[in-house]
Amino acid sequence: MMHIQIMQYADFSLTYVWHIITAENLVFGIVLIILSFQSEKSKIRFAAWMIVSLLLIRLMVILSVTAFYDVSALTNTLIDSIAILIYAAFIILGTRIKKTRVRRRVRRG
Repeated sequence: MMHIQIMQYADFSLTYVWHIITAENLVFGIVLIILSFQSEKSKIRFAAWMIVSLLLIRLMVILSVTAFYDVSALTNTLIDSIAILIYAAFIILGTRIKKTRVRRRVRRG
Protein backbone atom coordinates (compact mmCIF):
# COMPACT_ATOMS: atom_id res chain seq x y z
CA MET A 1 0.00 0.00 0.00
CA MET A 2 2.80 2.40 0.89
CA HIS A 3 4.59 1.61 -2.38
CA ILE A 4 1.49 2.61 -4.39
CA GLN A 5 1.22 5.93 -2.53
CA ILE A 6 4.88 6.70 -3.16
CA MET A 7 4.48 5.93 -6.86
CA GLN A 8 1.37 8.12 -7.09
CA TYR A 9 3.20 11.00 -5.39
CA ALA A 10 6.19 10.57 -7.71
CA ASP A 11 3.89 10.59 -10.74
CA PHE A 12 2.14 13.72 -9.45
CA SER A 13 5.49 15.49 -8.85
CA LEU A 14 6.76 14.51 -12.29
CA THR A 15 3.59 15.95 -13.83
CA TYR A 16 4.24 19.30 -12.11
CA VAL A 17 7.85 19.42 -13.24
CA TRP A 18 7.06 18.34 -16.79
CA HIS A 19 4.33 20.94 -17.28
CA ILE A 20 6.39 23.74 -15.71
CA ILE A 21 9.42 22.97 -17.88
CA THR A 22 7.25 22.82 -21.00
CA ALA A 23 5.58 26.16 -20.27
CA GLU A 24 8.87 27.88 -19.40
CA ASN A 25 10.59 26.60 -22.55
CA LEU A 26 7.74 27.95 -24.64
CA VAL A 27 8.06 31.38 -23.01
CA PHE A 28 11.86 31.41 -23.41
CA GLY A 29 11.56 30.53 -27.08
CA ILE A 30 9.09 33.32 -27.81
CA VAL A 31 11.04 35.85 -25.72
CA LEU A 32 14.38 35.11 -27.38
CA ILE A 33 12.83 35.62 -30.79
CA ILE A 34 11.34 38.96 -29.71
CA LEU A 35 14.59 40.06 -28.00
CA SER A 36 16.48 39.63 -31.24
CA PHE A 37 14.42 42.48 -32.72
CA GLN A 38 14.57 44.83 -29.69
CA SER A 39 16.88 47.78 -29.09
CA GLU A 40 19.42 47.64 -26.25
CA LYS A 41 17.53 49.99 -23.92
CA SER A 42 14.23 48.15 -24.11
CA LYS A 43 15.84 44.73 -23.51
CA ILE A 44 16.18 45.39 -19.78
CA ARG A 45 12.50 46.17 -19.32
CA PHE A 46 11.56 43.27 -21.56
CA ALA A 47 13.73 40.88 -19.51
CA ALA A 48 11.92 41.99 -16.36
CA TRP A 49 8.58 41.32 -18.01
CA MET A 50 9.87 37.91 -19.12
CA ILE A 51 10.69 37.01 -15.52
CA VAL A 52 7.23 38.13 -14.42
CA SER A 53 5.56 36.13 -17.18
CA LEU A 54 7.56 33.04 -16.21
CA LEU A 55 6.50 33.42 -12.59
CA LEU A 56 2.85 33.83 -13.53
CA ILE A 57 2.90 30.94 -16.00
CA ARG A 58 4.53 28.74 -13.37
CA LEU A 59 1.78 29.74 -10.93
CA MET A 60 -0.92 28.95 -13.49
CA VAL A 61 0.60 25.53 -14.19
CA ILE A 62 0.84 24.70 -10.50
CA LEU A 63 -2.73 25.78 -9.85
CA SER A 64 -4.16 24.02 -12.89
CA VAL A 65 -2.36 20.73 -12.24
CA THR A 66 -3.37 20.89 -8.57
CA ALA A 67 -6.97 21.59 -9.51
CA PHE A 68 -6.95 18.75 -12.04
CA TYR A 69 -5.71 16.17 -9.55
CA ASP A 70 -7.19 17.41 -6.26
CA VAL A 71 -9.32 20.56 -6.05
CA SER A 72 -9.28 20.52 -2.27
CA ALA A 73 -5.49 20.88 -2.30
CA LEU A 74 -5.73 24.36 -3.85
CA THR A 75 -5.91 25.88 -0.37
CA ASN A 76 -2.41 24.53 0.28
CA THR A 77 -1.05 26.68 -2.54
CA LEU A 78 -2.49 29.95 -1.20
CA ILE A 79 0.67 31.22 0.54
CA ASP A 80 2.88 30.35 -2.44
CA SER A 81 0.43 32.02 -4.81
CA ILE A 82 0.39 35.23 -2.77
CA ALA A 83 4.20 35.26 -2.57
CA ILE A 84 4.57 34.83 -6.33
CA LEU A 85 2.05 37.62 -7.01
CA ILE A 86 3.82 40.01 -4.61
CA TYR A 87 7.19 39.19 -6.14
CA ALA A 88 5.84 39.81 -9.64
CA ALA A 89 4.33 43.12 -8.51
CA PHE A 90 7.69 44.27 -7.11
CA ILE A 91 9.42 43.46 -10.39
CA ILE A 92 6.80 45.37 -12.38
CA LEU A 93 7.03 48.35 -10.02
CA GLY A 94 10.80 48.27 -10.37
CA THR A 95 10.49 48.77 -14.11
CA ARG A 96 8.11 51.70 -13.63
CA ILE A 97 10.20 53.74 -11.19
CA LYS A 98 12.31 56.34 -12.90
CA LYS A 99 15.68 57.38 -11.60
CA THR A 100 15.73 60.88 -10.20
CA ARG A 101 18.65 63.13 -10.83
CA VAL A 102 20.46 64.41 -7.82
CA ARG A 103 21.81 67.86 -8.37
CA ARG A 104 24.69 69.04 -6.30
CA ARG A 105 25.37 72.65 -5.86
CA VAL A 106 29.00 73.46 -6.02
CA ARG A 107 30.04 76.37 -3.88
CA ARG A 108 32.51 78.60 -5.46
CA GLY A 109 34.46 80.62 -3.18
